[in-house]
Formats: sequence, C-alpha cells, structure tokens
Amino acid sequence: MAPALAAVCWAYLRLWFEPPPAEARRQVLAWSLGLAAVAALALPLTSNDVFSYLAYGRMMHLGLDPGRWGPAVLPLGDPFRALVSHDWVESPSVYGPVSLAIFWLSTVSGAVWPSLLLYKLLSLVTAWLVIVTAYRTCEATLPEARIPAALVMTIANPLLLWEVAGQGHNDGLMVAFAFVAVALVYRRRGTWSAFSLFVGMLVKSAVAPALFFVAAWRLPRLRGRYYAAACLAGAALAGLALQVTPGLLLTINAPLREADVATRLFNSVPALLYYAAGLAGPAAALGAYRIYWTLSVAGVAAFVIHAGRRTETPQDVVEHSLRALLLIVIVFSPNVQPWYFLWMLPFAAHSESEALRGLVVFASAGVLLLYAAPLALPTWLLASGLWLSLLTVMSLEPGVAPAAVRALTRSRRATEAPRAQA
Repeated sequence: MAPALAAVCWAYLRLWFEPPPAEARRQVLAWSLGLAAVAALALPLTSNDVFSYLAYGRMMHLGLDPGRWGPAVLPLGDPFRALVSHDWVESPSVYGPVSLAIFWLSTVSGAVWPSLLLYKLLSLVTAWLVIVTAYRTCEATLPEARIPAALVMTIANPLLLWEVAGQGHNDGLMVAFAFVAVALVYRRRGTWSAFSLFVGMLVKSAVAPALFFVAAWRLPRLRGRYYAAACLAGAALAGLALQVTPGLLLTINAPLREADVATRLFNSVPALLYYAAGLAGPAAALGAYRIYWTLSVAGVAAFVIHAGRRTETPQDVVEHSLRALLLIVIVFSPNVQPWYFLWMLPFAAHSESEALRGLVVFASAGVLLLYAAPLALPTWLLASGLWLSLLTVMSLEPGVAPAAVRALTRSRRATEAPRAQA
C-alpha cells in the first residue's frame, strides 16, 4: 500500500509542476472519477473513524443521543461498539445534523457490514460530488490559464480520493458546499454563499471562519461602527453552540483533565509542547498545554478579527479563509489529521498566493504518504515541519489579497472579452 500511495503522490506532484493542457481537462475529470471508484474498494486502513460514524447511527436507532454520549453507552456485546477505537469510545459526536442523518441512513440494516457497505457507497457519491463541483467551480470562476493547475490541486488530489472515497471521512460533503460558496462569492451572491457555508457547517463546523468573512464582506456597516458588537455576538453564539452541543468541545479540546488531553494530542504543536514539558512531570505537561491552548485561541481569534475588518472583496474572503484554516489546523488544532487539509482546497484553488497553494499541495501529498507509510513518524517531526513551513510561507506573502484582487479582475476581463465577442 505504501509504495502504491507513493506512486500516486509522485504523479500528483508531477502534474502540479506541469499541469495538463487545457484540452485535457476532461481527461483529468474522468481519471479522478475513476480513481475515486477504485479508492472506494479499500477497507478502513489508515483510519477507523467510519466505525465511530456507524456507532452513532446505531445509537440513534436505539434512541440514544450521540451528541451527549459516546458509543460506550451501547451494550457491551453490540458489534458496532466493538469496532470503535478505544480513544473515541467515550466521545460524543462533533458533527452536524446532516452528518448524523447520513449515519442514521447507513445503519438502517442493523448489521455492521451491510452498514459499512452502504456508507462507503454514500462516501463514493460524496467524492464524485466534490470532484464535479470543484471542476465546475474552477471552470466558472478562474482565468483560463489557471484552471488546469487548480483542477490538479483539487480533483486529482490523492488526499481527497483516499480520505473521502477510500476511508469515508465526512469532510467531503462540507468541502463540496464550500466550493459552491466560493463560486457564489465570485458571483457576488453573498446571501446564497453564506447559506451554502451554513449547510456545510451542518455537516462539520470547520468552515465557520469563511462564513464570518462572507458576512463581513457583504455587510459594510458591520465592518464599521458595529464591528465590536458583531464580534462579541459571534463569540456568544459560539459559546452557546458549545453549551447546546457538548461534543463540539472535542473539536477545540478545551483544557480538560490530564487524561482527556493526553488521548487527543498527536501530530500537532500542542502535542509537541505537551510531551516535551512532560519530561518535568504531568503537572508541567498539562500547564504547558493550557498556556499554549489559551495563546493559540487568542492568536487565531485575533487574526480572524483583524482580517474580518479588511474583507472588502471576494478575493479577500478567499485569502482570509485560507489563512484562517491553515492557522487552525497547523497552529491550534490539538491533533492534525491528514484529511484536515481538505478544508483548504476550495480556497487554495482560488488563492493568488503561489506559496500558499504550494503549501497545500505538498501537505496533501506529504501527510497522506507519511500517515500511511509503514514507518511511524515522530509527532515532533511532523509538527515542527508543518509549523515551520507555515511560518515560512506566511512571512513570504503576508499581504497578497489587495494585489490579488486587482490581478484577478484584470485577467478575468481579458478572458471574458473574447468570449463575449464569440
């Protein structure tokens, strides 16, 4: 498996450096759809999250609330419970009602393997939906010269093909709605774009920063005299969501008890600090984590607040969303999973920052290959590499958005004029 994934990742990087000609775009689409179907044949190999999904569906059929309790509340002999990872058996669902509906539908048979088969089929349909949506979005919004590279980044991305179609992660549906939202932003349909992002958040809440930037873009008064009140209202809504849905705490991993923290830290900067400070004892480890957690929350919030006030164009929405998601995954997130980099694809495909696009491309190939390789990669190595890469890229192009929107406007006008004449 590792050599096969290495070959796929190598082919992906070669396509990125030398994108196919414009007339070959349909071939890229056909290959992507076909490769997703091949990936769908894989069993859960690099992740067993799918068994947590099925357990949540099983809980709903038994009248148990997966937003309140983890699969541990299922009977001890339940076959769905038996396949859930020990690390997550106590964890309630962190997903929205759309995801829960899919989990419920997948488990109507009441048996594990028919449920897995149905869920994998739905995952393949989701992967196809993401591929087609990304293809149409890139064609409709990007200048002609940039479309091939954007298609390679998105629909030929091995991380997308493996994690959505192959391993069944529910991030795919959220990514599809984010692509639709980006297309609507460029069409200046802010209300529908916000609605699309909101529906995506009903799958998984990761794209919440993009919704904030869309609101700031379409409501100039909000960016002015009412901005402080709007930020406070947003914070209050986030706090209310955490109170109503306690499972969401797992997505931000608030500084809980030591045992809760230790089971959810891996491949991340917080994990690196936690285990390094652990050399001085458990109390030092937990203290270091709590300090970092607080500082990283404040840092991400400061970026979002600062960028929101400067979100004046569609391109600003894209650029700020991309940077916010990169900060959340690489700087803040207590655990860094490969499929988290799928969140950036709709925004990276439309970013004017070549360095940031390259970071997403190399992360897509790199984390997939390292995660699936037979050699265990030390957490500190992956965390340090991602963190230093982000710092390097952000220092190279910190203010790309203002120049980008002017360049994109000029290139779009240049391509639209010949089409209008034709």
